Amino acid sequence: MRERLAVAISAAALFVALLGTTSLGEAARDVARSGANVAKKATGQKASARGRRGPRGPRGPRGPRGFLGAPGEKGEQGEPSPDAYEARTSTAVQITGTSPETESVVLSSPALPVSKYAVAVQIVLEGIGSGTVSCQGRGPGPTGPRLGLPGKLHVGTGSDSIRVGTLSLNFGAVFGTIGVVQIGCWDDNPLGPNPSATASNLVAVRVGNLTQSGS
Repeated sequence: MRERLAVAISAAALFVALLGTTSLGEAARDVARSGANVAKKATGQKASARGRRGPRGPRGPRGPRGFLGAPGEKGEQGEPSPDAYEARTSTAVQITGTSPETESVVLSSPALPVSKYAVAVQIVLEGIGSGTVSCQGRGPGPTGPRLGLPGKLHVGTGSDSIRVGTLSLNFGAVFGTIGVVQIGCWDDNPLGPNPSATASNLVAVRVGNLTQSGS
């Protein structure tokens, strides 16, 4: 098949050469060119080869900045970190006060930041007299309000008293200013030698929410 096609193309070329530049000759040349393209396709040859790819052009300028998107929803406020503050002492403090106004301070906490707190206190009381020792917290500072209810413990040698005992306090506190929790004790009805607070410990834990009720 290919040999017959080649013979036909050669005959067409000879025919064009004989006709020269006449209009009929030009038409014959067009036919010959079309036949050549068909022949190339038949033999698997490309009619025209693609040129080499040119170098990449320079990068264009940066486009304008897009519009700012709408702000997202505000997330929920997280809980404050559960920071804890502790104070302790093993130095004996004699309780000479006989009322809340003349209380003997047995322990003070570190300075506490503005926040809400849950406070736990333990006080070791000793005595050989006879009396009822009351202890209570207040703050921030010595002029702050009373915190929680006072705890009471009979200390001494009486039938309803103990020589050594531990008094516990638990209360909440809301600090609007930086200050300390102060623990004061007094002897309501002293008889004999004054009792002493021989060891005291306080832990204040900052809390996220503190609901208080009562008066």
